[in-house]
Formats: sequence, structure tokens, C-alpha cells
Amino acid sequence: AEKFVHIIFTASKESFRLPSKKVFIMGHGIDCDQFKPNAYRDNSILHIITVGRITPIKNYETLIEALAIVARNSIPFTLEIIGVSVTKEDEAYNINTHTLIQEKNLTSRVVFTGKVSHDKLPEHLNKADIFVNLSETGSLDKAILEAMACGLMVVTSNEACKEMFGGDKEILTFPQRDAQALADRLKKLSVLGDDTRHALTKRLRHVIVEEHNIKILIPRILSHYEASQ
Repeated sequence: AEKFVHIIFTASKESFRLPSKKVFIMGHGIDCDQFKPNAYRDNSILHIITVGRITPIKNYETLIEALAIVARNSIPFTLEIIGVSVTKEDEAYNINTHTLIQEKNLTSRVVFTGKVSHDKLPEHLNKADIFVNLSETGSLDKAILEAMACGLMVVTSNEACKEMFGGDKEILTFPQRDAQALADRLKKLSVLGDDTRHALTKRLRHVIVEEHNIKILIPRILSHYEASQ
């Protein structure tokens, strides 16, 4: 299709890897008026959240292994998993995930919320402190950006995020399927002082407002379209 079109829009360079002079990187379109920080968060316990289909590519077993390590360090936390299994393979993976949670004695700490409508998602994100993403697709996951817009700290193994995180990438990213490294990141983020944490989440939201805001995406698309006429 690249040979027949005039313009190719992509959210990130990792999302479209075919070399072409027709490619324009647009960023995602996040509604920053809908996905925004709440004024209050419960700091008595570390609230971790992840959003996405319950499927092998989401790599939840690494998260569970990491949380087992965190639990051994006597750090109080909860994990909310938002998403459902769709295929038979997904359902088998879902069952295995529940089994692993039981084996690691984390049943009381993990909540499977199931499906949540997109308009209700900010409500759940704003109850959390850290968003974890373990997807191995290599493209920029919109769920990460929505969490950043809501003022959450983010930890991911997604390579597409490293450039976006800039100087914070060392604490916010970890090697794929490395449970110990993920546990280390979670522990470090859990003990950040209020000022440091607020400065970090402010920087993360700023990236979304300036680069992935729906209000700037549409004018960007129109400007390229009009220039091509």
C-alpha cells in the first residue's frame, strides 16, 4: 500500500518501520481533558495498575513474579488488572495467570476488574500510583500515554518508550521478561519523596500534553493533508 498512497501517518516511528519518505510521525491523540490527574490519591499503600487484554503477549507472568519479590520486601501494595481474555488461548492464559498468583500467595493483593469502558478508565487510573506495561509489540501503547496523562508513574519494558522518557528512562524502563529488574524499579518508585514523585509525574504528563494531545493531533493531520493538495 505504501506505493499507492501519498501520505502515511503513524503514532510513532516504532509503529511503522517500513522505510519511506511518505511517513509522518503524528503522536497519539489523547484527550488530556478527560485523562488528567485527580487531586487526591491514597498514599497509605502502593497501588499498581495495568490495562490490556489478558493474553500471552501482555506477559503478565513477569509482573506476578516481580510482585512476589516486592512482597518479600514487606512493601504493602495492591494490583488491579483491567482487561478480559478473548480467544481460547487467552482464556487458558488467564487460568494460568490466576494459578501463578495463588502459587505466589498474592491472591489477596491482586484484583481482576474485567472490562472497563473507556470513559470510566480515568477513574481507575486516578486511584493508582504506578502503571505497569509489559507488552512486547514494540509500538507505542496508548494505554501507557493515558496513564501518564493521569499523572501516574509508569514502568514498562516497551522499547518504544525509551526516547519519550528521556533522562527518566533508567528508572521507568526495564529489560523484557526481567522480573527482578521490574521489582527493583517498583521498589525505587515506591520510596520516592513527594516532591520527587510530583516532579516526575508532571514531566510525564507534559510529554502527553505537548506531543500526544488530541487538540494538536487533528491540526497536524490537516496541515499535512492540505500541503499535499
